[in-house]
Amino acid sequence: GPPTVSVHHRTTHEFPGVVVRRTIDLGETHTTELRGLAITTPARTASDLAADLHIRHLDRVVDGILVEKLASIDEMNAIALETGRRGKPGTVKFREVLACRGEGLMASATALERLGHSVLRRYGLPEPIPQYPIPWCPSRRFDDAYPDALIALEWDSRRWHSALEQMDQDRERDRDCAVHAWTLMRFTWHDLKQRAGVVAAQIRAVLERRQAG
Repeated sequence: GPPTVSVHHRTTHEFPGVVVRRTIDLGETHTTELRGLAITTPARTASDLAADLHIRHLDRVVDGILVEKLASIDEMNAIALETGRRGKPGTVKFREVLACRGEGLMASATALERLGHSVLRRYGLPEPIPQYPIPWCPSRRFDDAYPDALIALEWDSRRWHSALEQMDQDRERDRDCAVHAWTLMRFTWHDLKQRAGVVAAQIRAVLERRQAG
């Protein structure tokens, strides 16, 4: 798309082929320099994008920033407080995405598992076996499992201070499941709260396919 430039709201600059956004809240800490060019920081850029992106896309942007360590969750929360206001497009969306990653804003892993179980019951899915020992590594456990169908469920609490460190381990677990013909399905707090019907439909589809042979 075309380049986007942020300017003070009292200016009248117009540039052919450039999207000009006028702002009243561009703080000194919201900008940095790249090769001599003033640009918004990754945290501020994520905040600005919130007005235009679908929440799933914004979720990926925030994930990318955190994984690449371009900004911390604290920096993005600070931006949300400084720029968010009632009626501003994207404010609620940005705060919702950050809330899934905030220290203490997320429920505990146990509470997340309870929420997952409530979604399964609400949509008439069979009860899984909780804390099921991983067959090829009995010292470790799946959050929930349907062992007869070789399906494991993991409820991802999204606590980023530990989740980033565990990412390689999670990827290894995914590969191990594939090697042993298990299907591992991961769901987040956002999935369970905002897309519960989709979560249930996906689990049901895999269960029915496995049960059919």
